[in-house]
Amino acid sequence: MRIALTLLILACSAAGCKPAAPTPAAAASGVPSPTATLEKLISMRKDHQYERMGPLIIAEQRHEVVRYLMAIDEYLTANAQLCRYVRDNIAIGISQTIDQSRLAGNLNIFSRYVTLLDETIEGERADVSFLVDEKLPARRAQLRRVDGLWLYDPGPGERAKIVPAVQRMAEGLRRVLRELQSGGLDTAAMRDDPEQLIEAVRIRILPGVKMLPEKPPTGDDG
Repeated sequence: MRIALTLLILACSAAGCKPAAPTPAAAASGVPSPTATLEKLISMRKDHQYERMGPLIIAEQRHEVVRYLMAIDEYLTANAQLCRYVRDNIAIGISQTIDQSRLAGNLNIFSRYVTLLDETIEGERADVSFLVDEKLPARRAQLRRVDGLWLYDPGPGERAKIVPAVQRMAEGLRRVLRELQSGGLDTAAMRDDPEQLIEAVRIRILPGVKMLPEKPPTGDDG
């Protein structure tokens, strides 16, 4: 099953896919710095405080970015629940074949393990470099100063199209879990032939996968 392809499509909508500029950090006076703004956004997302994230994102993108992150988290939760059931009732190794938690490490500024580095300010715009999983090359998140405050600027993207697709995929994973729990899918058979589980997952998330944009978005979705 081409689960890895699904991860790639989703990850291509994430933020900061550019190398960091090797310029010295600059400080903004009188307002929270660009780095401090990103720290707040990252913390709010980890705590699922989605309603508080909007004011720290540029107005024209905030709604889509928040909905996108909520959909991704819904998908990751469904994945974790399914994998836990498979691990406990079928086999650990088989659960790893369907696990899509790697997506959590491909969301750039909103990835699971992010280290913020330097910030560079030029007029009303700023870049903050960061590492994901402590791996080089460094990436960049962009911010814009609006009414004196630094706001995250994710850039253009197709988040509005991705959200319903990811929600449909999450429902596909939940459907697999329900069928395993009810006996609609034979856990014993899947223990002997893991490909049956892989195929069950593929079929049930396929409607959502087909809803994804044909061309991955190029903007800084985060």
